[in-house]
Amino acid sequence: MRARPELRLHEEMLLLALDDEKGTIKASNFKYGISAGLLGELVLEGRAELLRGSKPSKDRIVPANPKLLSDPLLDEVLRKIQDSKKERSPKDWVGRLSQMSGLRKRVGTGLVRRGVLRERNARILLLFPWTFYPQLDPAPKRRLVERIREAVEGEGALDERTAIAVAVASATGILKPVLGKPLLRERKERIARITEEQALAAAVKKAVEEAAAAAAAAGS
Repeated sequence: MRARPELRLHEEMLLLALDDEKGTIKASNFKYGISAGLLGELVLEGRAELLRGSKPSKDRIVPANPKLLSDPLLDEVLRKIQDSKKERSPKDWVGRLSQMSGLRKRVGTGLVRRGVLRERNARILLLFPWTFYPQLDPAPKRRLVERIREAVEGEGALDERTAIAVAVASATGILKPVLGKPLLRERKERIARITEEQALAAAVKKAVEEAAAAAAAAGS
């Protein structure tokens, strides 16, 4: 039986996007990172499959195995893919999943239950209720950041999970506050290679970039 990873990809994206002490979000495109993480996780678990097209815009995410993962959020996304009347692109799914109600709170609450984060409720401008997620146990994020730093600073091949994490974090801008601008500039080519060498990493990175660009254009 396949061992469950310490953190799912969507959980990793939220952790990287959070300020450790304040529990606020440091990356404006984090919701696309979470939705790309959900897709990536389902593919890695064999529940969905990336079908490569003649060009990236023709890539499709399709169901592969109906067995649920006993994770309410992942299982809901899996059902959405299974129930879709047509095959959709990674970009389409990233955009759609980013609009799921309470996405940040659902991922955050799961990490609160596991003792990684704590929940703090407050009001913004004394009017609007909001939930913050400060760090409770620093070890999971420390291990995650160390893994990503080693991947970016190294030269060898990476496992698919780490490659996806680097690719999505790069596309959302989450890598910048985590690793710092100097390292990102120095290892720009390495980060590009990490993305290009694995099909799923490349697909979800492009999906995040396109979904964010489409949302920005619609709001302008």
